[in-house]
Amino acid sequence: MTAFRMDVLCILALCTVGAQAQEGHDAGIGRTTRTPGMGQPGQTIPGSPDLSVSTVTMNGGVRTSKIVGAAVFNGANQQVGTVDDLIMDHDSRVVLGIISVGGFLGVGGKLVAVPFAAIRTGADGKVVVPDASKEALDKMPGFTYAH
Repeated sequence: MTAFRMDVLCILALCTVGAQAQEGHDAGIGRTTRTPGMGQPGQTIPGSPDLSVSTVTMNGGVRTSKIVGAAVFNGANQQVGTVDDLIMDHDSRVVLGIISVGGFLGVGGKLVAVPFAAIRTGADGKVVVPDASKEALDKMPGFTYAH
């Protein structure tokens, strides 16, 4: 269910970016280009006169689908958990990383909430919480979803 909610949020975000790109806006994430032969001014897509196709290229950033499910390492390069989920506030900012700690192969562990500001992602896609240790994460209160 949590993956479904994240997928819906990502789709909504992409629709917003796509709508801005269609209007020719940069959207703050890269350059906007039009797909040749499709959606050019005065051209329509067969069967969908109100649609046009544009391509948005993002320079930098990390896809949430690459973070959720990733192993989490500390500053000493020790694996301390796995990212289970990302929580957004009502202003569409990611504020918490939900990390699965303890257990073995997903059994017997618990979820803990870590401020997203404490989570780093490298160019190689590695997820790091520099000051984390397995012991410290295990001592944190467990996280449960409200609904």
